[in-house]
Amino acid sequence: MAYLFENFPEDILYMHTWSGNFPMVALATKVGFTESERVKNHHVVNGAKYDALTFSITKKDFYARHSTLFQNIYSPKKRAQ
Repeated sequence: MAYLFENFPEDILYMHTWSGNFPMVALATKVGFTESERVKNHHVVNGAKYDALTFSITKKDFYARHSTLFQNIYSPKKRAQ
């Protein structure tokens, strides 16, 4: 994610999944994504209906949450010097 923020002009990243993909929902939340859109009953899997989910994280939120991991590699402050 740091690579994308540093090498492309986007200030926000999005990821899409479905509500039945519990590991991906947990991972997205753990790394700082927040749910930004939900489309009810969008997917049907084995007869069960699941929501389509969109998660997002801003560049600012990403670096605030993970600043110690990237302070020597991808830090925006380092690039500005």
